[in-house]
Amino acid sequence: MKILALIKNLSRKKNSLPLLLGLFSALVRLINIFGYPEFLGDEGIYASQGWWLVEYGQLSPYTYWYDHSPFGWLQIGFWQKLTGGPFAFGFSVNSGRIFMVLATAISTFLLTKIVINITKSKSLAVLPVLVFIFSPLAITYQRQLLLDNLAILYFLTGLYLLLTSKKRLLVFLISGLMTGLAFLSKETSLFLIPGLFILVYKKSSGPTRPFLISTWLLSLGFVALLFPLLAYLKLELLPASWLPGQRQHVSWIEGVVFQSGREGGNLLNPESDIRKAIIGWLEIDIILPILGLWTAFILLLNLKNPLSFPFLVMNLIFAWYLLRGGVVLGFYLVPQIVLWCLNIALVLKIMSNKFNYQAKTKKILLIGGAIVFLLILQNPKVYLANKNQAHINSLKFIRENVDTSAVIVTDPLFYTDLKVDPNQPGFGRTEWFSKVEKDPQIKEGKLEGQWQKIDYFLTTPGMMGEIEKNNYQFIKQAIEKSQVIKTFAQSGGSEANILYQIPETEKLSGFGKIVYLENKNENALEKIKKLIISAEPGFGGQLVLHSNQINPSNKIMVFADQEGGRVNRFQESPNISQNQVENQEEAFRLAKVRGIMLKRNGVGVNLAPVIDVGYLKNSYIAREERSFSDDPDRVTAFGKAMIDGYHQAGIKTIVKHFPGGLGRTSLDPHFGLPEINIDQGNLEKDLLPFQKLVGLADGVMVTHLAYPQIDPNLPTSLSPIFINALLRQKLDYQGPVIIDDLVMKAISQKYSQSQAIALGLKAGADLFIISQPEENLLKNLEQLIEAGEINPALISRALERAQNLIK
Repeated sequence: MKILALIKNLSRKKNSLPLLLGLFSALVRLINIFGYPEFLGDEGIYASQGWWLVEYGQLSPYTYWYDHSPFGWLQIGFWQKLTGGPFAFGFSVNSGRIFMVLATAISTFLLTKIVINITKSKSLAVLPVLVFIFSPLAITYQRQLLLDNLAILYFLTGLYLLLTSKKRLLVFLISGLMTGLAFLSKETSLFLIPGLFILVYKKSSGPTRPFLISTWLLSLGFVALLFPLLAYLKLELLPASWLPGQRQHVSWIEGVVFQSGREGGNLLNPESDIRKAIIGWLEIDIILPILGLWTAFILLLNLKNPLSFPFLVMNLIFAWYLLRGGVVLGFYLVPQIVLWCLNIALVLKIMSNKFNYQAKTKKILLIGGAIVFLLILQNPKVYLANKNQAHINSLKFIRENVDTSAVIVTDPLFYTDLKVDPNQPGFGRTEWFSKVEKDPQIKEGKLEGQWQKIDYFLTTPGMMGEIEKNNYQFIKQAIEKSQVIKTFAQSGGSEANILYQIPETEKLSGFGKIVYLENKNENALEKIKKLIISAEPGFGGQLVLHSNQINPSNKIMVFADQEGGRVNRFQESPNISQNQVENQEEAFRLAKVRGIMLKRNGVGVNLAPVIDVGYLKNSYIAREERSFSDDPDRVTAFGKAMIDGYHQAGIKTIVKHFPGGLGRTSLDPHFGLPEINIDQGNLEKDLLPFQKLVGLADGVMVTHLAYPQIDPNLPTSLSPIFINALLRQKLDYQGPVIIDDLVMKAISQKYSQSQAIALGLKAGADLFIISQPEENLLKNLEQLIEAGEINPALISRALERAQNLIK
């Protein structure tokens, strides 16, 4: 009886019941708010973007690409600032979840006011609001830090103003502004606007209708257009491809097109986003969807009610948005939850009018109690389950066991906490996994295209699902090479967070990894013979030093270094050296004619063109007229033209002499080991032609040079830093690598041919030119194999890569 008296007393006061239900909604959501549901990566994104906006004045920690309007993040950021920062409630997402409780409490207040207006009965109004408060679907998504919850607050404000407008201009103005703010908070509010417009039309009439409608539309448009206006002011409205001469940049139009074009599969596909989402929704709550769909059907049968049509339009258009075949995440349902509750209120009004039913407080209390009981009973885990302990444990473990200088790639969920929490160790090199895969500033900039620069991966089940769904090859390759350090299992479930570490063996060089394979001795000596290119018979390729050496009956691949000029095995006439080539057209024609001649003489591979840049006029390569130019761009262009010409003639090409240092030394490697005293920065200049051309040629030749500042121990031709790390990893070249002639004194003064082959294989080389093999070469190789100095697995791998060049 006391409860009945309290409700009757509250019903006499205009805002008491909405305030009470709003407070009740907040209390229900506060129960277990940090335990259920599981933290989302999107929550981590919104928490970080809100803080970056208000604290650092940046629209995003990364390149802002207009995925959403920053208005939603601005609200989150102001809340964080107001409450003492994102860590005021512990984990950064917790602060945002408390903000969602406040937003939902206000939304509940507004929803109560709206359903009272619809039903004209405070008693009837309680029922749909109780569904809204206790629905496990509503609780699940309204606890999460989502832009959708903020958009709903503005949507309900605009709707309430329309329902109580009484044709007042100011009310229509503010309603339009609120609808615009809903759009700026989350763009999916766009699909609610047509239904609201119909309501605007119905609520205006007479001579003032055009004026009221125009006011609503103009105020809505004024706010909504602030989003593209931001892009316009940043000179990022149009794609760079639309504006010749413009720098490459993100654009608002490209962001909109990308977001609207994301595909998630249609309803008929069991693996589609929408099918998975529906299953997930029904596992959380089956009562609200059934009530919502049933009431939508009732509205369809009762279109005479002035609110039925606009509400039905909102339901149908938003349902089309969910079912259309685009990307659908679980929380996309947030607006539909509100629409279903509005449907329930309107159907209650229609039914009470039709059957002349007078709602009595006592009966409403019994019905409401039964609804609340059923809603709680169907999914009590929303109040009891802890789905986030694994995330907390993951964060704690990293703080206690990982060096703060480590590069950590993880779910955005942990980004703010690892990066900027002033009360904890700061991991300033933490990155979102999606940015590592797709953002050039991170992948090509910070990581220089090398996953070996990553130290740790902290994965969540959601993160791994995204990696697999989007086929993130860069990250997948890194994780495959990583070791599991720690697993953080969720309580009561099989899914877990996993901490991976890339082992130090993958980080042996500053350029990248150096790979060693298992030892499997299978005909190793016969295989290694095939990797030698020599003027003498019995090896895998025949090296032609004079044109009369070719044996037409020999079925093995024939190699020659027909560069022209001083390196002229077939006595061409006219004999044009590389530095005499004047333009790309001449380079192409010369290579094509030369290639036809080589093909006619039985040569299959030309060890050319030379793409060393002749920086010094007295350098060996420039003095011998073997370099195109001292301009890297000219060398690259002419080298490409020659590769194309040779290929048209059916000749395979080998670009040389990697890493390009012959343009910096006057010493000929045939007579000694040239020493190039430059650092990595200057080396990058020499590499420019190779960066552009190694993917076009059929192979790369590495010559014998010493770079004491980069590898103080081994020459380039035997160095894993230069071949395995720099050429194969940094330049991402996986084709055959040929080592220049081992007879040259640059290498033979210190290493026997068998020793050079052993070291070259370890370094990542595949083929070896030996114009004059040592007398005991094969015997010495066999001894090294038996002693374990040569890994037969390296021989097999080299032979696989070399198959493109030898028969």
